[in-house]
Amino acid sequence: MKQSGISKHCLNRESSRALSVLNIVIKMTGVNRGDGQHVPAVKLSDDPEIQTGLPHEIRICKQLLNIP
Repeated sequence: MKQSGISKHCLNRESSRALSVLNIVIKMTGVNRGDGQHVPAVKLSDDPEIQTGLPHEIRICKQLLNIP
């Protein structure tokens, strides 16, 4: 596969200015339904400090998935 654009620049090992590979995490915050309504996403975790979403939505998701 031929690289072009930013990936070619970032991965060009011959250049002294080559960049390291980036690890990027994309987190969904919600979804826009076809009717224009925005529905927020929920992220569940073993660590309650890093869960995201509305508290009542988190409770509903945990209940549906039988998670204590």
